Amino acid sequence: MPRIEGRVVINPKGSGRPSATLHVSWLDYPKSDRTKQAVAAVTVWAKNKYRGCNVFVEAGSLADAGEQGAGHIHVNGMEVADFSAVAIPAPVPAESLFGGGL
Repeated sequence: MPRIEGRVVINPKGSGRPSATLHVSWLDYPKSDRTKQAVAAVTVWAKNKYRGCNVFVEAGSLADAGEQGAGHIHVNGMEVADFSAVAIPAPVPAESLFGGGL
């Protein structure tokens, strides 16, 4: 089963910039593996960042909407950030960009 390399991008509420980008990989099938791997990575990150607080990671719409879905990070009952998991596209060989070589 091939693994897909991807990134989880965490965006705090009210901010236009991501606060973190985490590298993850997941299995191509079943589709739920992407959600599991993203939630696991975000949970570790959030528990380290918000040490001593009650952290809950929700990813319901991440599983439903695919690439456009967003999960949510709750700290002490308040939603503080959204996150999404996106696949990194495979690299394009340089030969194909320059007509096949010299």
